[in-house]
Amino acid sequence: MAQVPLSSASLDTLAVSAHDERADLSAVRNNLFDGEAIDRIYRGRGSDVQLLALTSQRIMMIERTAWEGQLALTSIPYGRVTAVSYLAEDNQPIDVATTIGIRVASLSFKLKCVDVDQAQQAHDLISWTLLH
Repeated sequence: MAQVPLSSASLDTLAVSAHDERADLSAVRNNLFDGEAIDRIYRGRGSDVQLLALTSQRIMMIERTAWEGQLALTSIPYGRVTAVSYLAEDNQPIDVATTIGIRVASLSFKLKCVDVDQAQQAHDLISWTLLH
């Protein structure tokens, strides 16, 4: 069953272990608008979406999908998102998928989450925001 998030996650509570992670978090912080709050931050595994920040106004990503492999800070208003999906590998049940997909027009972004719970939380938060 989909779950609506109950509380916000602070940037200060996110464990940061590497320089590039600090740079990613700094880029997100420095690009927030007045009154915009971060709801959740997810660290991606793999090369597509490195960091996903869900804010009160938009999705912010440090990613390599939209600009042909170049590292980009990409902002997407929720109103531009056309789908959010669970992505399962061949022969994998959908209910244990750890990857979510976000479709914006003809672009597709993949966030490979740490575990099933994180994938469900990210999927549900985006879905909930799209529907409300």
